Amino acid sequence: MITQTKNILSKSLPSELVDKLIDSYVEIKENYYLAKYRPTSFTGGYFSEVGLRIIQQAIDGNYTGLDDRLPSFHDEVVRFGNVGGYHDTLRFHIPRTLEIIHDIRNKRDVGHPKGELDANYSDATLTLNASSWVLVELLRYYYTGDIDEAQRVVNEIIKFQVPLVQDFDGFLKILNPDLALGSKILVWALYRKSEGITSDDIVNWLKGRHTRSYVNRVLRELEHDKAFLHSTESKYFITHTGIIEVSRNVPLVISK
Repeated sequence: MITQTKNILSKSLPSELVDKLIDSYVEIKENYYLAKYRPTSFTGGYFSEVGLRIIQQAIDGNYTGLDDRLPSFHDEVVRFGNVGGYHDTLRFHIPRTLEIIHDIRNKRDVGHPKGELDANYSDATLTLNASSWVLVELLRYYYTGDIDEAQRVVNEIIKFQVPLVQDFDGFLKILNPDLALGSKILVWALYRKSEGITSDDIVNWLKGRHTRSYVNRVLRELEHDKAFLHSTESKYFITHTGIIEVSRNVPLVISK
């Protein structure tokens, strides 16, 4: 889905900007789901700077180089609003949303006094939702024209890096055989993300180390007792709480 989205937007926009925008969005989403709220907002600042360059390209026909310093963010947003002949989403809506994301990083500095109610979480939530909206608008404007389809595409954009898993033509080998079965299942589900996994997959990847009845018992516990998984039509998908559980308690990097 990431490559597909890049290909879609690169038909109308410079590929180097599209690549940077999508890559930063993936990082925003990964950080948020892993409960890394400060990095979420920091990356949002970069997303907004790339997004501003995209609007420059759309309206001016050129953009500030990625290695060059942008003009005043606010002044650019005001300037876009004063240019006629372009859709309001390019002149007003996207630039103003980008400025909010940018200000969250710069003016609030994503640091807060002790005792303040978890503002990093609320800042990160705003950053994720606002950047998702910007990406949906760009897809709707340049590609589908259908907001539901654009939203579906954006919802699918996330790719977790799981060094602990090696993929041998669909056989997902976990490189730490000592992990408990529940942890293995969550790691597989995290790796597969929107594709999901089945109990048949798990039995196959275990190569007889556990019985199917035991696998099913662990699956029920992960889904119903802990809410780490959700099942639909025989497939299991990792939930937000499952992602946080893995990030906090399962070493995903190979240590030997």
